[in-house]
Amino acid sequence: MAPNQTYQSIPTAEDTAAKHIDDADLPQPAWTTRRILLVGSLALVCLSVAVGLWRFTQSSVFASMVKWEQEHEAIGIVIFVLVYALCIVCCCPSTIFDLLAGYIFGFGFGNVAAIAGKSLGSVISYLLGRYLMQDAIRKKLQDGQPMFRAWSILLERDEFQFVVLLQFAYIPIFLKNYGLAILNVSFSLFFWSSITVGGARTWLTVYIGSTATHMAELFTKNASGATSHLPEEILIVVGIVSTFVLLLYGSYRTRQYLDELAAYELAHHQLEINQVNKAAME
Repeated sequence: MAPNQTYQSIPTAEDTAAKHIDDADLPQPAWTTRRILLVGSLALVCLSVAVGLWRFTQSSVFASMVKWEQEHEAIGIVIFVLVYALCIVCCCPSTIFDLLAGYIFGFGFGNVAAIAGKSLGSVISYLLGRYLMQDAIRKKLQDGQPMFRAWSILLERDEFQFVVLLQFAYIPIFLKNYGLAILNVSFSLFFWSSITVGGARTWLTVYIGSTATHMAELFTKNASGATSHLPEEILIVVGIVSTFVLLLYGSYRTRQYLDELAAYELAHHQLEINQVNKAAME
């Protein structure tokens, strides 16, 4: 097995800029405008996808699909797992599938389907990133990702702690899968951290998705009868919001801690290099 990547092997923006000296005199505003347009375009695409998904969930096709999945539960779970795994490999967000698993299959089988699909997709992504696409993925970092340089330094300090914190942090799953693959984190550590830490987050998200079914039942009862279920509705809403906020806050704080720790380690390591170079010159 290849040794862990060191921070020197991860390209930075300065490395890339040195290869393109002729482009150094390009006006900065043009690049700023390009970034703004790119971010705006991505935001528009995300909004369009979100609206499209919402409209799809209101359609008869979605209702029929959910009904078929529920009536053919075993086959439905297998299909869901395979589709989920494929979407993970293609860098799609995982949260929507966790919510759907809870909504379609309920809390118990929903967790089985979601964890199986996410784990399968993560393992395939890891293996692709490690053995088949490592050069291509590393080339994508040529525009300068100091985050990966910092990750490699943190891995040298304490691999286990870093991987566990990264799995809990609110970071896109494709960055975790492919990022840890190109940094040559051991497969066993990657797999078990995905199952345990990632599984805990999946458990909470599936729970939120499963409560949507109960909410729909309560609203249907309210519409068809005179009995009020307002206390139950309030408790469910409070539980959903509290769980979601806790999950986001904990993940955000973990990511913030990782960013701060990575920045400190990167700066400290650079200071050591500068001191060594200065001593050598003297």
